[in-house]
Amino acid sequence: MNILVTGGAGYIGSHICLELLSTNLNVFVIDNLSSSSIKNIENIQKITSKEINFLNLDIRDKNKLNQFFSKHKIDAVMHLAGLRSCNKSIANPEDYYDVNVLGTINLLESMKKTSCRTLIFCSSASVYGSQNIFPISETVGLLPNSPYARSNLIIEEYLKDLRHSDKTWSIGILRCFNSAGAHKSGLLGENILNTQDSLISHLSRVVLGKYSKLDIYGDNCNTYDGTPVRDYVHVVDVAKAHINSLSLLIKKQRIFIINIGCGVGYSVLEMIKNFEKITKKKIHYEFLDRRTGDVECSFADLSFTKQLINWNPKFNIDDICKDTLESQKNKF
Repeated sequence: MNILVTGGAGYIGSHICLELLSTNLNVFVIDNLSSSSIKNIENIQKITSKEINFLNLDIRDKNKLNQFFSKHKIDAVMHLAGLRSCNKSIANPEDYYDVNVLGTINLLESMKKTSCRTLIFCSSASVYGSQNIFPISETVGLLPNSPYARSNLIIEEYLKDLRHSDKTWSIGILRCFNSAGAHKSGLLGENILNTQDSLISHLSRVVLGKYSKLDIYGDNCNTYDGTPVRDYVHVVDVAKAHINSLSLLIKKQRIFIINIGCGVGYSVLEMIKNFEKITKKKIHYEFLDRRTGDVECSFADLSFTKQLINWNPKFNIDDICKDTLESQKNKF
């Protein structure tokens, strides 16, 4: 089978490519490298000794998308191409609707022309916004509070409408919580230039001496220690969830929405203590004002996910911290 990963040179996308290659599938990647690196593609090939068919392409380019699909018989698409910062989306909403929404529509139109009807969309837990019931299940009301979150919700709604109009589509929507960690080789990880919202990567850089302190946005949240609480899930677990979802979609045409997380919430102060425990180093931090669009608390109910795709996160928070540190060492 030929699988296309849009945004496959990015953080989550590169780990998905690695898992796909391990199952002996043919992997194609399109990525405009705006927030990713060709080095990730090279490292994937280094780890697996297998070839990836890579094309530098922006999903907003309709003509090149159509040319790609007419040239290659693609059986399924893992869609991760898009902009992914809540805070940046507030400052530049037009970019998020242009890239995320219109780009996705272009992709779906190109797929439709070549009868490719199997899609996994890597959505975001940001569509839940601020909730008062925890853990968060897929059935709660959605309260997106940033252009980034709303762009994900618009795509989700469009995919549901598409499936309703044409039952030959097979679609999985994966609402990912906070992906973190890295492949055990240390060769893959977050882009050091693209982690403004990544607490764990920032913590690792403080430990490594690249930053003098950690900025904490808010100490008055309605949480047990006043700092924001998040669900951190290892990126390898996220990748494996995509593979399991693909297997399910191939067996039967359907649509589903599932959470991908670890099912536990950790506060910022807890994560600082965890890094200090692992590294035996003191981490300095400073409290700043809360940012517009930031959610106080968010962690996943995984009961439906575990049942549907036969998946369980295998890595714990210590694994995430250690693997992040190892990958960051290799980037400086």
